[in-house]
Amino acid sequence: MKKLLLSITLIYFLFGVMGCSPSFQVINQSWVDKPATLTILVSEPYVINKDDLVDDLPNELNTFSYWFSGRLATAIANKTSLKVTVRVMTENDFVFERVLLSNGKSVIAPKPKQPVEGELLLCVSPIKTSRYEQTTESPVASGTMGSSTTTSSYLRYEANYAYYDAQKGTNLGYGLIDVRSGFSFYMDATNWEENVLKMVELLVKGTPLVN
Repeated sequence: MKKLLLSITLIYFLFGVMGCSPSFQVINQSWVDKPATLTILVSEPYVINKDDLVDDLPNELNTFSYWFSGRLATAIANKTSLKVTVRVMTENDFVFERVLLSNGKSVIAPKPKQPVEGELLLCVSPIKTSRYEQTTESPVASGTMGSSTTTSSYLRYEANYAYYDAQKGTNLGYGLIDVRSGFSFYMDATNWEENVLKMVELLVKGTPLVN
């Protein structure tokens, strides 16, 4: 349990360091073939603002992991034309290996503790959802002093992920995802769904899955 908490703490530290940066990705140059099938292993997402889930997806309060994983699998299948299966895991079902991004920063890539049958594996863990506010300042009209402040509100998803050859265990790619869906006064189910689609765009970007 202590090791698990340490892993989660370290991963959240990395989220904090890189949360305001664009998503980062590294793809193994030897990965050139598109598979026919994809198995996605997803850990249960951490929902920081449970009240938002109550308001926006009240029927999924106790089943959000399956709502999320189901939509993720469907979106990837539609995007890639692969046969996709998905499994909801626990955090304890993964180990986290330290890897480097192209900018030299260290991140942690999730990998299943036990072998998983299949052709290509995509591990997504941990997954964090939260509210995010960004404040920007802009100059006021010419001839006056000061600046105006604007605050934008978002629903934010953050995640670590990694691809593996299920037969060889080879790491084929990994990265961090940070996607946000904006809203003016309140968010609703469309924000949660939009972020899933944004995640998928980044998950398949630069891979043979969309070639």
